[in-house]
Amino acid sequence: MTAAEIFEYARRHADGRGFRFGPGVAADFRSAAARAHRDIANPSKSYTDADAKKAFREMIAEMILVRDEIPGYADRHPGEIGEETLRRAEAKKCPFWPFC
Repeated sequence: MTAAEIFEYARRHADGRGFRFGPGVAADFRSAAARAHRDIANPSKSYTDADAKKAFREMIAEMILVRDEIPGYADRHPGEIGEETLRRAEAKKCPFWPFC
């Protein structure tokens, strides 16, 4: 998978769960997708496309869960997962390839 394909997979997954990426988090996800693509292509690493898909699904699921932990987030950002939810999710999951 290319980095663009990984990002699009993640975007569609979030959309399928009823959420869209906020503008700031899209850049973070593009960066993680690029890292995943590089690592998958690197023969010295053992990552696969399936690993990338699973990681993006898990991070999105965590971001959706933590929306309720951020006071007022859902009201300010209806139907959106963004930078605040990503930072909160990373704090819980990191280290977590390819995000952190």
